[in-house]
Amino acid sequence: MAIGMVMLTDRMDSPLVFTPGLPGAVAIITSIFALILIWIRMARKKILTELETGHLPIDLIQKTYLRAQHGLRILALIGQVLLIFGTHWPRLARSVAGTYAAGLDELVMLLPFVFWIMAGYFFLYPADRAIREAMMGPLLALSEPIHPIWTRRQYLAFQMQFQLLLIGLPLMLIIAAKDLIDIPRHNIIALSRFYLAKVHLKPFADMVPEMLLTCVSGGIFLLSPFLIKWVWRARSLPEGELRKSLIRLARNAGLRYRDVLLWPTYGVIVNAAVVGFFGQLRYILLSDGLIESLTDGQIEAVFGHEIGHVKLHHLPFFLLFALASMGLIGLGGWQVQTAFGLSEQTTQMIIMVAIMVVWFVVFGFISRRFEAQADIFGAKLLSQEFDRGGCDYHNCLRHEVKVGPLMGVEPMCLAGAELFSSALDRTASLNAVPRSAKSWRHGSIYQRCTFVVEAAEHLPALLSFQVQIWWIKAILILATIASVAWTVISISHLAK
Repeated sequence: MAIGMVMLTDRMDSPLVFTPGLPGAVAIITSIFALILIWIRMARKKILTELETGHLPIDLIQKTYLRAQHGLRILALIGQVLLIFGTHWPRLARSVAGTYAAGLDELVMLLPFVFWIMAGYFFLYPADRAIREAMMGPLLALSEPIHPIWTRRQYLAFQMQFQLLLIGLPLMLIIAAKDLIDIPRHNIIALSRFYLAKVHLKPFADMVPEMLLTCVSGGIFLLSPFLIKWVWRARSLPEGELRKSLIRLARNAGLRYRDVLLWPTYGVIVNAAVVGFFGQLRYILLSDGLIESLTDGQIEAVFGHEIGHVKLHHLPFFLLFALASMGLIGLGGWQVQTAFGLSEQTTQMIIMVAIMVVWFVVFGFISRRFEAQADIFGAKLLSQEFDRGGCDYHNCLRHEVKVGPLMGVEPMCLAGAELFSSALDRTASLNAVPRSAKSWRHGSIYQRCTFVVEAAEHLPALLSFQVQIWWIKAILILATIASVAWTVISISHLAK
């Protein structure tokens, strides 16, 4: 969202300036910094006090820490809105960095946002360290793996890698590419007119720079797994029984990938991820905390979940959602602008608000369903592992009751579903995520665990869910087709 605001400044000047010049920008920067200091100090004091008194369990104290992080991000985002749309900061950044400095001016615009985030984490570190010190004794008592508590420098480096560079680096490369294309923009258009005139497509010459940027952005997006591997300092998972079992699981699922990577996080993160659209550009990452803390069966469950995202084509459908939502909202905004005679700045603001609302509501809804579908996929992979010797559950529809497929949907092994549920529960516990805590993208751990087991016990529930997923994907395809058709019709009208 912060980078999106910066990208909008190419098409609009600050529309709501209430404090002109450099003093206004400095006032916003210092005010937000002061608010962040107050917020972090309050949260840190509360955490340290509760740890000293011992009145609250550690999981509730960790929730306070998570709220401090959320508040930090919200304050930084509010500051970015005020800075971009309420001051002359974009104009000042361009005067310092130059208009065609290949992303340098946009980077300058983002520096206050980065400063606020990193300053907040700098002052939040003592609370993080105190929580980890308090957890050392219970972890040792439970024979859990522990790591040396990271230094403030390591803590800040991790936050920079995980919170900022993961999204920021690819997007800044796209912004830099846009600036580089804008330098010879007139030459590109002139050359395009010469060649497109030969095939009677001369009116489309003005769109060639945007088409070129789209191709470059697509290339950056496809190569982003290599950026993520570099930013996260990931390396190949060492040879051993675990790697062999994961490779076997991937082979059984028909997954194509480049490598399985070990993701170093100082043992802080217990999670996995899959990045990349195509086999040779795809990595599957397992964090060090995941490998150290879970059993091999539970690791296979998490691994199967990540395979599910690939085999069920969730990334392409997320891309379809992005294309459909951005296209329909953008074209709708253009129609509203034409119908009501709105200014371009007002239209851009309406479009930005609409995109935020749609992404928050609709994308969250779709993402939670896709996560549940990946859960089911992971449990089904584990079910295949139990097919060799069966399971000990007398009410297992797959192995004991021998229920056949219902409308093409095969039952899961109840033992596989229970194992997958235990992996989710264990991962949440180690990540200090309460079982009932709702998540915008994933749903609560309690809901996910309950649903996987329920789907294994009741085949109609699994079938009903599969139908819902089918409708979601069908609507995404139709919405994308509508967006493309509307775009082609609009361009045709403009060409006339």
